[in-house]
Amino acid sequence: MVSNIRQYWENKDHHYLSEAYKFADGAPRYPLYELRLDRVGEILQNVKPGKALDAGCGKGIFVRTLLENGWDAQGCDFSQVMVDAARTTLGDSGFKAESIEHYSVDDLSAYESGTYDLVTCFGVLDYVRPNQGAEAKTFAEFRRLVKLDGIVIVDNVNRLFDLFTFNKFTAAFYDEFFLAKIFSDNAERKEILERINKLITNSDQPVAKDKYGTDRDRVSQIADNPMTFAAKVEQYGFKEVDRAYIRFHAVPPILFKDNPEREQRAIDIEKTLCRDWRGAFMSSLFLSVLRPE
Repeated sequence: MVSNIRQYWENKDHHYLSEAYKFADGAPRYPLYELRLDRVGEILQNVKPGKALDAGCGKGIFVRTLLENGWDAQGCDFSQVMVDAARTTLGDSGFKAESIEHYSVDDLSAYESGTYDLVTCFGVLDYVRPNQGAEAKTFAEFRRLVKLDGIVIVDNVNRLFDLFTFNKFTAAFYDEFFLAKIFSDNAERKEILERINKLITNSDQPVAKDKYGTDRDRVSQIADNPMTFAAKVEQYGFKEVDRAYIRFHAVPPILFKDNPEREQRAIDIEKTLCRDWRGAFMSSLFLSVLRPE
């Protein structure tokens, strides 16, 4: 497993460039990027365009979308490959390529305090380490940049989704959040976990190299619990005012192998269930809308 996040993304950038926002061209399995863009568009439909920063902007698609909708938008990314790609995205669309800069989300000191109506950060927080202080620095930067009446929109990997997958992540969830809190005897805890693994008939899945594998087997990621996320961001000076679940799964992913069409059925329920309680378990990601307090 790769521990160096920058190295991981520098190596993966070519894959991202070839697949992100290209579901219509038949590249990825699921229109994650497009559906996330749809949900964010719905969140912003009644927000007056102003000044915006997309922190961790990738290839610049969302920055371009904001510019096309009247926002004074900028973007940054810690990967030079992504910065170059985003500048090309803007330049090819007639916008200023210099709106994209090479910065990390935990150090946005180049940007002026209290001047942004909107700060967004997608596909980034799951790589920001709380125990290394990067998470606190990142949210402090967001809090510094956004106006008092502005909003911050972030997405997070949903830890509760592990209960829906019926695989090794389900067993790991039980161990970390249930067994570890109840059983102090490590031998007893290990014995119970072994029995839980036997109940989960695919406790060795998913395999990293498999089509339905996950980045969690390739690089260390941080997942958040949507039930506790609001309390977490309060300590950083934010109030969660809206939430939308994204990247739904109609059935546990292990069932996609036998019938890939089952994965596609979730596309139809994304908008209907994006704020339904079922999303807390059926979706692998969630969007949070934050206001400074």
